[in-house]
Amino acid sequence: MTIGVTGGIGSGKSTVCSLFESWGADRVDADKVGHKALEDYAVRKALIDAFGEDLIKADGSFNRSELGRRAFLNGETRRRLTDVVWPEVGKRLREVVKASEADLLVVEASVLLERGDPEGIYEKIVVVTASEQVRVDRAMKRQGFDEADVRARMKHQMPEAEKIKHADYVIVNDGTETDLKREAGRVWGALTESVKE
Repeated sequence: MTIGVTGGIGSGKSTVCSLFESWGADRVDADKVGHKALEDYAVRKALIDAFGEDLIKADGSFNRSELGRRAFLNGETRRRLTDVVWPEVGKRLREVVKASEADLLVVEASVLLERGDPEGIYEKIVVVTASEQVRVDRAMKRQGFDEADVRARMKHQMPEAEKIKHADYVIVNDGTETDLKREAGRVWGALTESVKE
C-alpha cells in the first residue's frame, strides 16, 4: 500500500514519516526525488531559462535555496517551477512505487495535494497539521527561515482546511512529541489493519 503523507511547512510531516519508517514502512521523500530531478539536463535547462543562469554555483551545483526563494515570490513563479519539476518528479515516484515490494510505502510530499495524484499511486492520504503560529515557530527554529520567508511559503501552499478535506487520516500536531507519537501510532494502526484486509 502506498501512503501519501503531506502537510504544510512546520507541520511535522517529516517526524511522522520517520515514525512510520521506524515502525516498518519504507519511506520516500518527494523533495529528495525533486532534488535528484534537478540533475536531469532538460529540467536544469528549463529552470535556468525560467529563473536565470546564476542559479548554477561556481562548483556547477544548483543553488536550491535561491531557486526556492525566487519560486516563492508569487504564484506565477511558483507555477513556473512546478510546471518544470513536477512531471519529472512524478515519473521518478512512479518508478520507485513500481519497484517497491514493501507492504507499506510512505511518500512524504509537501505539495502532494496541490499537485494531485496524476500517477494514481496513493491509496491513502495522511495530512499532518498544526496551528499556523506553531508551524511558523517550528519552521523558523528547525529550518532557519525568518518569519517573512515562512509566511511567504505558507501563502503559496494549500490552506490546511482544504488539505484536511482530502485526507483519509488527519494527525493534529499542536502538542508534545509524545502526543504526536500517540496520534501517529493511532493512524499507523489503522493503516496496518487496512493492509491486512
